[in-house]
Amino acid sequence: RALARLGVEKGTGGWFAGGAPLNSEEMAISRVGKRLYKKVFLPYTRKQWGRHPSELAPEVTARIPLRTNFDDRYFSDRYQALPVGGYTSLFV
Repeated sequence: RALARLGVEKGTGGWFAGGAPLNSEEMAISRVGKRLYKKVFLPYTRKQWGRHPSELAPEVTARIPLRTNFDDRYFSDRYQALPVGGYTSLFV
C-alpha cells in the first residue's frame, strides 16, 4: 500500500507502453513512481550526468538500490564493516 501511495505501479511494467524501459527516465518511474522520480531521480541524474534521464540507458538508474524496508545498509549482506577511520586511513 505504501508503494501505491507513492505512485509505483508494481507489476504493471510501468507507465510506458511495450513493457521494457527504453531509457533511465522510464526505468526510474517504473521502480519508484512519478512523484519520487521528479523529487529525487530527475535532479540527481541531471546533476550527476549532466543530461536528462531520457537521454541515458535504462541500466544507469537500474543500478541504484531500491529499498522497501528500513534497512539503511548499501548491501544486503549479513555482515558488513568499514575500516576504523574510514577508507582514507588505508591510503594515507
